[in-house]
Amino acid sequence: MAHVTRQQPALYPPGLEHATTKEKLEFFEGVIIEHDLFDDTLEQIDDHAKSGLRGSMVVLVGPAGAGKSSIGDTACSRMNREFFEQYPGDLHTIPAALVEAWAPESDRFDWEDFYQMILKVLQVPLIGDTLPEVRRIIAGRELVLPLFSVAGRPTLRMLRQRLRRGVADRQPSMIFVDEASSVFVSPRQGVRRQANTLRSIVNKVHTLLVLSGAYDLYDLVLETGQLARRGQVVHMRGYFKSEEESFGKAVIALQNCMPVDPPCNLQNHIDRLAEQSLRTIGHLKYILLRALGEHCRTKQPIDGDVLKRAFYKPAQLETMRIEMYNGYQKVEQRRHPDDDRVGNDHEPAASKTADDKVPKTGKKAHIGKPKPSRKPIGQ
Repeated sequence: MAHVTRQQPALYPPGLEHATTKEKLEFFEGVIIEHDLFDDTLEQIDDHAKSGLRGSMVVLVGPAGAGKSSIGDTACSRMNREFFEQYPGDLHTIPAALVEAWAPESDRFDWEDFYQMILKVLQVPLIGDTLPEVRRIIAGRELVLPLFSVAGRPTLRMLRQRLRRGVADRQPSMIFVDEASSVFVSPRQGVRRQANTLRSIVNKVHTLLVLSGAYDLYDLVLETGQLARRGQVVHMRGYFKSEEESFGKAVIALQNCMPVDPPCNLQNHIDRLAEQSLRTIGHLKYILLRALGEHCRTKQPIDGDVLKRAFYKPAQLETMRIEMYNGYQKVEQRRHPDDDRVGNDHEPAASKTADDKVPKTGKKAHIGKPKPSRKPIGQ
């Protein structure tokens, strides 16, 4: 057992333990904690962003629940905060932009909506919100006037041009695309073209493009030469059994963010939580969120019984475990240290095509919307 003591007092607003169930759950769902693997991954992303290389890309991959979305939230909010602290009078630059790719309803990714999302985050007026202009000679003077007679949806070519100008104008140091696997949903022959389109967004500016997703994104990256050659892979894994103490500290940090009265004590449940969350902080937080909801409903203290009702179903947990082990072996080219399967059971499955979409488990997605930035606990 990892022996970790309660590190800090409650890390939630005073009085929240007496608030409504909805307020408690919304607060805890938005919590981001800093921990060892989180800090290491964040440092790698920051280093790439500060390199200033033209058209550079990072492919951030890892198992569901590892915390990749939280990395995007934190990296972008930190970059924006630090920039405006240093340049408070700059009303023009957008240091970092975070978007989540739509999960398409068919086998075709909606590039139009994707471009418009990035334009909104960069605060570039959308073509649909503006009118085309025309030059007219009036009373001997050349004037630029809005052309009210022209209407219609912008073409992809127009949006792409507006986006390229917007990126060059706003000069973001980083564009972070979460759930980037959704971009590669077209038939296999279109993956290379889509990769070239992504690369062209930042090809001529000093902007880092981060594509974040589960292990299926890594499979898709290998299918295209452009991303495989130009994209650096950052692997955000879960904790190993040998890192139980670091995982235990993360458990206690989340415990201190749970608005319950009297405070819960998860010290004696760390080992069980490690097993049931696959030692990933996203799955851990999902279990604790469910336990918090059960506590609010039944008024029962968060003990072993409440936690047991919040755990994943055995079949679901085993599926996620196998995906994590196989994905780790693909990226690291060696077996996961905790993978004790025998025979050929540990061999990774064949690479998935763009049509084999793997849903993210244990997290409610806000599809197609820019994610709000949240300040991590402890900063």
